[in-house]
Amino acid sequence: MLGEAVGKLYVQKYFPEESKTRMLELVKNLKVSFREHIQKLDWMTDETKQKAVEKLDAMNLKIGYPDKWRDYTAVEVKEQPFVLNVLAAQRFDVDYMLSQIDKPVDRQKWDMFPQTVNAYYSPNMNEIVFPAAILQPPFFNAKADDAVNYGAIGAVIGHEMTHGFDDQGRQYDKNGNLNEWWNEKDAENFKAKTEKLIPVYEAYKINDSLSVNGQLTMGENIADMGGLSLSMDALKKTLKGDEQPIDGFTPIQRFYLSYANVWRQNIRLQELQRRLKEDVHSPAEVRVNVPIYHFEDFNTAFNIKPTDKRYVKPEERLKIW
Repeated sequence: MLGEAVGKLYVQKYFPEESKTRMLELVKNLKVSFREHIQKLDWMTDETKQKAVEKLDAMNLKIGYPDKWRDYTAVEVKEQPFVLNVLAAQRFDVDYMLSQIDKPVDRQKWDMFPQTVNAYYSPNMNEIVFPAAILQPPFFNAKADDAVNYGAIGAVIGHEMTHGFDDQGRQYDKNGNLNEWWNEKDAENFKAKTEKLIPVYEAYKINDSLSVNGQLTMGENIADMGGLSLSMDALKKTLKGDEQPIDGFTPIQRFYLSYANVWRQNIRLQELQRRLKEDVHSPAEVRVNVPIYHFEDFNTAFNIKPTDKRYVKPEERLKIW
């Protein structure tokens, strides 16, 4: 209720135009990296690559807040019992939803308020959405070092983009229609590569005994690995060889430290057990500790040795996108 009205106030206080400009630059760079990754794939035919690039180029972007705010002047808020004002706001929402029946889909409409700390990809709309509230530290800071931003919000941007090409999102075309645009061979290659993620994620033990359901979390795991890969490449293009250390850490090290930082978490055992059964996301610990060891940049930056516990042999490292 009145979500955009509250969101407008939030944006005015916490989301300056500088932040939106910086985010647009990050997304543009991630798209360039993704396009290059698609074109270099050795398991996908040129025909499907072309359609994948078309879908990526058509992907709509929503950052911070809607271009047009909803008009709430019809909502009557009076000095009366609180419940009556709540009912008035609910009545306004219902009337608005009913008014949309039989109208064309409004692709500029937001399904999440600016004050929500989240981001998402919509397969039906082929769009990625980043409300203003997630574009705050530790995910994003317009004045922060590039490596820190690419490791945090950059990986999230890449994650959401990759959802358009994960096990579910790939079934939708560039217009958001459920449509098989892959040829049979490419679909088989994709399935073979993604199924290798299942035992890798299930092998990781949480609290020495708990494991994720690799099939349940496959889409999110694909997106996590894709997001890291795309964002790292975008960072390298931004650095242009200038890899000055800050506080003793190289840009590559700062990237991975920033990625790990956004997933810091305390969680009770009972809640962890519930999520392992129901959540399509792997637990935060797994989202960090499993994928990073599959990237040569991480292994080199932190001098990971074959004798280290989580070391992954180069020939066993996985990459989808």
